[in-house]
Amino acid sequence: ADNDKSRFETQKQMSSDAMPSSNTTAAAASTAPTNALSKSQKKRMKRNASKARKEALEREQREAGFVPQPTQEMASLESSGGTALNPHIKLRVDLVAEGYAIDDVERAIDDMWNLQLPYDEFESVLAYLEARKVQEEVDEKAT
Repeated sequence: ADNDKSRFETQKQMSSDAMPSSNTTAAAASTAPTNALSKSQKKRMKRNASKARKEALEREQREAGFVPQPTQEMASLESSGGTALNPHIKLRVDLVAEGYAIDDVERAIDDMWNLQLPYDEFESVLAYLEARKVQEEVDEKAT
C-alpha cells in the first residue's frame, strides 16, 4: 500500500512539474510579440498595396500604349444619344469626350471630393484635370 501511495505522489509531482504555473504563463504572455499590427493598420496596408498595384498596372498600360475600352455604362449612354438619368455619368462621359481617360476622370473626381472642391460641375472638373495635366508636364520636365 505504501508503494502505491508513493507512486501516486510521484505521478502527482510529475504532472505538476509538467504543467506551467500561472506565473510562467503570465511571463510567456508578456514575451509575446508587441509589434503585431492592429486591424485598421492591416486594412490600411492592404488598401495601399492594392492601390500601388493598380497604379503600377495603369502606368505599364500607358507606357505600352494601351487604350482602355469604354465601359458598358459609357457605351449604353453614348448609344442613348447622350441623355442620362444620372448627371454624374453624363459628367464622366463629357470629360471622356474631351479626351481624358476614364481612370483619370475618376481619380480627379475622387481627389476633388477629398479636397472638398465642387466635383460635380463640368467646368470645375475640367479645370482641375487641365491643372493636373500641366503640373505633371512640369514635373516631367523637372526630372
